[in-house]
Amino acid sequence: QAPSAPTSQETQAARIANLFAGTNVRTVRLRDGRITLPPSLGGETIDKVQARFDASANTGAMSSFGSFDFRNETVRFALDSAKPVATETGAAVPVGLTLNSSPLALKFSGNATITDSLKLDGEVQTEIADVRRLFRWSGIALPEGKSLQGLTASGTAHFGGTTLSFDDGVFTLDGNTADGVLSVAMGA
Repeated sequence: QAPSAPTSQETQAARIANLFAGTNVRTVRLRDGRITLPPSLGGETIDKVQARFDASANTGAMSSFGSFDFRNETVRFALDSAKPVATETGAAVPVGLTLNSSPLALKFSGNATITDSLKLDGEVQTEIADVRRLFRWSGIALPEGKSLQGLTASGTAHFGGTTLSFDDGVFTLDGNTADGVLSVAMGA
């Protein structure tokens, strides 16, 4: 039996979060896939997608792992999520995410709130050997230099819209260590 069509009120993010709900599909495997991002996100491609998405427990939870190439870097990932919980403004999903690539290593454990945008709240640990390289890989032009090396950050983090903030975090950059609150607002 096919799932019912989403209502116009259901957001794209909620549809993704409920991808396997109400279907007989429990496991999806992608091999040598390619994802083309829309023009609003640069129109670039994510190549060599190797991924497994498993919802076989039939509880609404999902686990996935795999890898892909983006801008000539291989990114490995693991994502675990519990059953989405409906809220007044969308869906909340407990998640665990690990990303590993040459420019970035990141672990997140917390909650994703899915409304018209994505909000994350939880524990973060990240290591970035060369921040300039990560920025260039991300499409942000930075000149070569010897600074912005060895960034680590850990603590309770919040991400929403264009702001990333840490409560009582621990940070290292260029051999200097600090702790406290940090907020970064991203913009054009």
